[in-house]
Amino acid sequence: MNYFLYKLTSPRVPQGRDTVPSEADIFASHAEFWREQVENGKAVAFGPVADPNGSYTIAILRLDPEVDPSTIVAGDPALISLAGFTYEVHPMPGAFVGD
Repeated sequence: MNYFLYKLTSPRVPQGRDTVPSEADIFASHAEFWREQVENGKAVAFGPVADPNGSYTIAILRLDPEVDPSTIVAGDPALISLAGFTYEVHPMPGAFVGD
């Protein structure tokens, strides 16, 4: 298996109650998409990171060697929304994963 770090950064960091409905819909669809990736074994974990320098979301992908991570990431509703989200995908060579 190959492991990758996926980092998604919002164009704007919502602060609690100032999330607008269109953002809430994107975030809900994004979370559901990644829940499905965890359930089908393509992601080990996902969720928001409370970094004091700026919030973002990560997912740790676990993919068969022949699967390109961009084929999974391309389905993220946050990216499909064209709302200005940016992302990075980085391989994790030698990743150690527990049970």
